[in-house]
Amino acid sequence: MRKVIVHKDHEDASMAAAQLLLDRVAAHPAMEFHLGLSGGSTPRRLFELLAGEPFRSQMPWGDLRFWFADERAAPPDSPLSNFRQAEELLFAPLEIPRRHVLRIPAQRGAAQAAAIYDELMAERFGALPEAEGLDMVLLGMGADGHTASLFPGHAALERPDPPDAWAVAVEELPMVPDPGSPHDSGAAAGLDRVSLSLAALNASACAVLLVTGAAKSAALAEALRTEGAASPLPAGRVAARETIWIVDQEAQGR
Repeated sequence: MRKVIVHKDHEDASMAAAQLLLDRVAAHPAMEFHLGLSGGSTPRRLFELLAGEPFRSQMPWGDLRFWFADERAAPPDSPLSNFRQAEELLFAPLEIPRRHVLRIPAQRGAAQAAAIYDELMAERFGALPEAEGLDMVLLGMGADGHTASLFPGHAALERPDPPDAWAVAVEELPMVPDPGSPHDSGAAAGLDRVSLSLAALNASACAVLLVTGAAKSAALAEALRTEGAASPLPAGRVAARETIWIVDQEAQGR
């Protein structure tokens, strides 16, 4: 099931995503809620909101287990690291126990890190395609329509190896700037990455795509034009058991 919710601006959209997470965690029947995080500029405000009131006090943080939708092949203390952003804005302010954070060891190189993360997720969730994965994964979308680190036409999207992997190495990326990213040029654009596979994203109970800003409007329109495997854009192929697009008016072209 796919739903599109439009909010006034980035602030309102981020607040809506934070509230949705709180509501889903509160209603979750199990003791552990497995959440996938993404990097980039879009979730920064969401992380800040979650680390502040009222979410700081209302969220049962001890129930959450944090995974990552993707990571750059950089050390965890690098400014290019998605983990570092989450650590500074979310984990450290909330004093999240380290054992509750399942980081992608991307400093080992994309191929080895993907294999390690694939094994870790398979141990926890079982084998794809039958397994039920994350309870929620928070995603963004680049101006080219990529999500996590799955890029249009790339082998990691079209021909994942192995086919039912939870995590895949994303190597030999083109040096194409992405105006929606804080790292849109130079060496950062060419860094190898690790990403959850499309199959892993679609095994989630809920995928939330938070998309804001006028730079994303053309890609958003294309991603929403078709659904599932028919979409030419990776973000449009996300089809979890429930897929919720939280967008602002600029991204909608209003």
